[in-house]
Amino acid sequence: MATVWPTSADDRVWSLWASGTTSTTTTSLVWNNWIGTSTVTNSTNTTYLTTADTIWGLWQTGPITPAPYRTPEEIQADADAAQARREEDSRRRLAAQQVRAQAEERATELLHALLTEEEMRYYLEHDEIQVRSQHGNLYVIEKRGVHGNIRQVDEHGCRLGRICVAPKMYDEERRVLPVQDGWIGQYLMLKHDEDLIIGRGNWSQRAECKHPNVPILERAAA
Repeated sequence: MATVWPTSADDRVWSLWASGTTSTTTTSLVWNNWIGTSTVTNSTNTTYLTTADTIWGLWQTGPITPAPYRTPEEIQADADAAQARREEDSRRRLAAQQVRAQAEERATELLHALLTEEEMRYYLEHDEIQVRSQHGNLYVIEKRGVHGNIRQVDEHGCRLGRICVAPKMYDEERRVLPVQDGWIGQYLMLKHDEDLIIGRGNWSQRAECKHPNVPILERAAA
């Protein structure tokens, strides 16, 4: 008796499996019909890909949880909040810069008020602070930070040595003081407590006068 094939593809798969007439192609057809995949056929065989690979990947890693839906209003609210934070940070930085600029201006005014007329002339001409100590020695405070910025000189201007005396540059709240405050501290220490600097300072670049035979003119009386 002739075999009567069912009309639908599913019935055909079942009939082939039930009758024992199976092959690799039929087995694959059963599996892929069960998982609901489509086929890609070439001249030699039939390959089943997309759905099977997806099921295998999900079985190993678990289902992919989609990102929660966010309304346009929520997205805009987050963007506005981020912009507000940036603006607040800018305001704080600007306020801190203004406070520091005011502190530096006041410190500079105090430094100028402490200098004598002779010291101020030297300051304006050389952009350095020259100070004669309590023992009559001559020092120059260089305006380049507060570390290693003091040199001892003689009347010829020859460098006799360099000394490092760094004052405390933080206030009670650990805020950095203007560098002008450091120069003021060094100036007052040289002028009124030279022995402390000599005893505690770190000396370097010691040298002798380069013009020992050049006479030094008497300084005009103040």
